[in-house]
Amino acid sequence: MKKGDIVIVVVVLILALVGGSIYYFNSGGPEDGAMIVVEVNGVEIDRKPLVEADRDLIEVYQGPAGETMVQFFQRGARVLESDCPDKICINFGMMDRPALNNACLPNRVVFRIVGGNEDLDINTR
Repeated sequence: MKKGDIVIVVVVLILALVGGSIYYFNSGGPEDGAMIVVEVNGVEIDRKPLVEADRDLIEVYQGPAGETMVQFFQRGARVLESDCPDKICINFGMMDRPALNNACLPNRVVFRIVGGNEDLDINTR
């Protein structure tokens, strides 16, 4: 690699770093305004912001098959325990992005993340 090639690579890397930083600090995240909606038997029973500072909250929702325990974090939530037999809702993991849904079907508890920029693959200004 010649000296000129190295200079071009360094300039491209610096431009990419500066451009990425400008985009990162000036664009709102896809979670802006997003909410976690909790439904039991198709009825909305709770609604919390997807992002909330200093949150570490555990809620228990009662469904037809038993209880579903959910932990809400600063960004997102996850199912900790459920009385359902399959535990798929627990293995799902974090719900932390718009349009990411989780459900405990035997217990008929559904978690939907609505709002934000869920229809976009990328944010542009």
